[in-house]
Amino acid sequence: MLDHYSSILPTKSSLFCKIRTYLVTLIPALATYYTSFASIDGFLLTSRSVNCPAWSNIKVARYSVVITTVILLFSSIHILIYYNVKMINAENNVFLCIPRDGIYTFFVSIYFIVCFLIIPCVMMIISSILTYMHIKKSQRHSKTLPLSRKRTCRLDRHLLIMMLVQVSLSLIFLSFRIVNRTYSILTTNVKNNNYRIAIESFTNELSFVMYTLNFAKSFVVYTLTSRLFFEIFCERIMGLYRTILTMIKRISSQSKNLHTSSVLNTMVRVYHTSNINT
Repeated sequence: MLDHYSSILPTKSSLFCKIRTYLVTLIPALATYYTSFASIDGFLLTSRSVNCPAWSNIKVARYSVVITTVILLFSSIHILIYYNVKMINAENNVFLCIPRDGIYTFFVSIYFIVCFLIIPCVMMIISSILTYMHIKKSQRHSKTLPLSRKRTCRLDRHLLIMMLVQVSLSLIFLSFRIVNRTYSILTTNVKNNNYRIAIESFTNELSFVMYTLNFAKSFVVYTLTSRLFFEIFCERIMGLYRTILTMIKRISSQSKNLHTSSVLNTMVRVYHTSNINT
């Protein structure tokens, strides 16, 4: 959104350029790695090994989140140092926040591909395949389980399958955006004709939309494509509706009581006043 408000933003500010690029890189990276760890947690949870399920607990998850956040915070500091504002069109006074020319351009391209595409995608793919294999094995052994246990296993499989769908969509959205961004960085100083510029602008906007949808797909995946979660969502909406309706009734009854008491007080004062006058 900031790209479309260049007239009211400090686009010529080097500090604004560095901080904006740092945050735009860091925050989606954290969300991507958290999704990767969720897929790994699904693999650990479905493993038939004795030791693997023990790693699927809230304590390990907290440590993983803290360590990953600290690593990404420090590994992206180079953006604050080597990114700067550069004028790319003197006639129209157009400025861009781009990496420093030279070897750093290739370094940051490799950095984005390796850290934000290859590593999380490999984590998601491997853990998703292993989780799917564990689900297929658990389906064979669930026939001998009690009815209550079968329902629990069915719900767990349903959750894991939805997670696999989410991971698959993440892979598609992330790949398109990272590849497009890497191409844009590598061709920053290449002069193109108007047709090529229009194509690159369209692909950049399309990749940005897909990249943004990647962090808003959970509601669609878990709610609209699943009957179970859709029913839970409807129950939550109805519960919220009943709560609001109860509050409205309570407020209206309180207002009626206040109105009734004020009328009675007025009648009592009038009665006392009339007695005094008589």
